[in-house]
Amino acid sequence: RQMCIRDRCDMSYELFVRAFTIFEENAANPKEQARMMATMVSSLIATRNLPEDSYETLATKVCQYTATFLQKHDQAMMASLCANLFWKKNLSDTFHTRVMECLKRSVKLAGNSTAVNQPPAFVEVLNQFLHLFAANATGVDGKAVSTVVELMREANMNIGEDIKDTPEIEASKLYYRNTTRYIRSRATQDERWQEIEL
Repeated sequence: RQMCIRDRCDMSYELFVRAFTIFEENAANPKEQARMMATMVSSLIATRNLPEDSYETLATKVCQYTATFLQKHDQAMMASLCANLFWKKNLSDTFHTRVMECLKRSVKLAGNSTAVNQPPAFVEVLNQFLHLFAANATGVDGKAVSTVVELMREANMNIGEDIKDTPEIEASKLYYRNTTRYIRSRATQDERWQEIEL
């Protein structure tokens, strides 16, 4: 039985390595890159029984690929998504501390995005913070989430007249309104959510 599990782990690892090769050879379009990496993240999260060192190698490789995206807002969204790679229950505490590393990087990248891309990036990052806050991820507390809420609010206030009515900005405002509505509804049911300042 142990041999069977090891063979499956080796096969899984090899499939991810091949997927990285396919990504390198075929992902020229930024939207396609983001879609492929999001699929890679969710597939890696779904794996079971990979040895921790193999999982770490693959997770680190995914994070490295996302850092090569051309647009800062794409990097920000993918860095926040990568935080999920390090919040699996069967991983050691060392991995769990990397959750906040990814989230902090995503906040920094979102802040360095162009004005039109900041609100969409911040609202995506905020929702990843909330997902990990709900999961009680290490370091993701009400104060950390409140910081991203404040940055989102600032990004919305700094939108210039020339871009305030663009579809991206309108969509991010709607997403943000729905997100704050969700936070308020959770706060009525769970004391922890009251720590988040809107």
